[in-house]
Amino acid sequence: MEITSLATLSTALDELHRIYTVPHIVITSVTFTNGATKMVCAGSSITSTGAGRKFVVDVPIIDGFFSGTGDLFAALTLARLREHSAAAGLLDVGGWIPPDETATLDLPLTKAVEVVLGSIHLVLKKTKRARDRILDAQGLEPGEKERHVQVTRASELRLVQSQEELLRPNLKYSATVLP
Repeated sequence: MEITSLATLSTALDELHRIYTVPHIVITSVTFTNGATKMVCAGSSITSTGAGRKFVVDVPIIDGFFSGTGDLFAALTLARLREHSAAAGLLDVGGWIPPDETATLDLPLTKAVEVVLGSIHLVLKKTKRARDRILDAQGLEPGEKERHVQVTRASELRLVQSQEELLRPNLKYSATVLP
């Protein structure tokens, strides 16, 4: 389905729960207009009745091409979801599904995504600074193919240099409930 608004995003989450009965869903990098300065990340954890507990997080867009952000998001989300599910005593519960009375903003998935987005934001800022320094020092090569290779190499995520940001980010985003 086409996602054009928060309402259609909410419907998409409901449909994914209904059709595929997956316990946790995250949809990343949604923008609603060209030239947007922010994107949204949305998620949902299912209840025992199949209803979704949906949330959304606004995230500023960091200009530039970055390779590997989806893989990084998936890996960090799984690790943080496990961490927050363990803290909630859910590791022995099928699908790590929290009790129905758990508020949306207290869900392990919500907490995980808030921290993960902070880590990724900090990694991207560090990567962008390094990329800009490298490209400024080198100057861009003539030819489209050469420039693409140069920019791609300079834009590799600075994961080793961002260990602290990955382990203990000092930035956390705040989710809001998505009706």
